[in-house]
Amino acid sequence: MKERAIVEAALFSAGRPLSVAELARATRLEEGTMKGHLRALAREYAERESAIGVAQIGTKWTMQIRQDYAERARAFAPP
Repeated sequence: MKERAIVEAALFSAGRPLSVAELARATRLEEGTMKGHLRALAREYAERESAIGVAQIGTKWTMQIRQDYAERARAFAPP
């Protein structure tokens, strides 16, 4: 398995922002490695202009719908 894909899967399935420490514990990766993967994922999603983004909010990281697409996707979001 690819480490970055494991990080991506963890962010996707969490449904809430997670700290680097939480992600590192859950995936059994070093925090420094985790930070690198998170930054790389954020860059990859931005470069491909995806409707989904990986973003840092304060000290936590999350996968979320980019603001440009949020209004149209809102009808499908769970209450």
